[in-house]
Amino acid sequence: MLFGTTEWTPAIKSQIHDPTICYLALMSINSDGTFSDPHQITNLIASLEFVMHSCFMIEMHINTDPKNKPQDLNKQCDLLARWFTEKHESTFNSLRSLQHRATALAILTPSVSRLWWGDEGDYSIMFYLGNKIEFNLFPTMFEAMVKNLIELWEKRILQGIDLLTFYDKIMDDMSNKSDQYSFLVHPRNKCFVKRDRLVQAICADSDLSSKFLTEVVGPDGNRMWNVIELRRWLLDYSFFHCILMTRTEMSAGSPACLTEVSCIEYCNTKARQDCGLYMMGRYLAMLCRYHKSRSNTSFDKLIPHALKPLF
Repeated sequence: MLFGTTEWTPAIKSQIHDPTICYLALMSINSDGTFSDPHQITNLIASLEFVMHSCFMIEMHINTDPKNKPQDLNKQCDLLARWFTEKHESTFNSLRSLQHRATALAILTPSVSRLWWGDEGDYSIMFYLGNKIEFNLFPTMFEAMVKNLIELWEKRILQGIDLLTFYDKIMDDMSNKSDQYSFLVHPRNKCFVKRDRLVQAICADSDLSSKFLTEVVGPDGNRMWNVIELRRWLLDYSFFHCILMTRTEMSAGSPACLTEVSCIEYCNTKARQDCGLYMMGRYLAMLCRYHKSRSNTSFDKLIPHALKPLF
């Protein structure tokens, strides 16, 4: 909370005495020494504001008496309000002022187009930032992505272990709003009961166990995990997940908002009782809600994006 609730005194050798604003200034410098355009700075400022709001929210809950939470939470909010509202000298106020200025400059600054169509007349070739995009090569791109996914899954995620899950149908109760529910924990889907099959297979294999387990024995009498190898596995899994979500985004119907897709929950939570992953008959579907008329109607829409049938 130090960066958000401190009145920074002017520095002698610097015109920017607030370290957060100094960080913003340094982050806006390009590799060639020039400063970024205003429209390239607004997202960075918005991220800093979001972090500050989150920190203040956590601080309010930490200092709140659980026995008198509603009233005490309002009291803590009033105590910190000076540091996350405008028109009061603070880091947050400086960020908001810069955000207003950057937004105004971004709107008023003329700019040339970043994309244009080729001269073929059939709109099959597009140039984006000078890069040529040929739409007839998209099937080749999708095929290459699938090959990368299969190779990552078999060699890096499963580590060459032959693990198969057999099923002829998958049940899902889309009306179930209970916490932590998804079709993966539906009692009738017996194929998902053993959630630690990969861990057990790694421990049972002599070569893989020597790779992922150390010789150090923990307090429970079992060998401890090799943290470095686990991090490598997680990095491979995150790369696999990135390609998978990109493939889904580009081939499962009309594209959704990518920021919404990246934070979809596979199961219900206490804060969000409608997850974003369902089984609809033979189809695994992502359920998105964002649409451009949301600000006008104030209502979300359920927009399913189905993948290829699983059986």
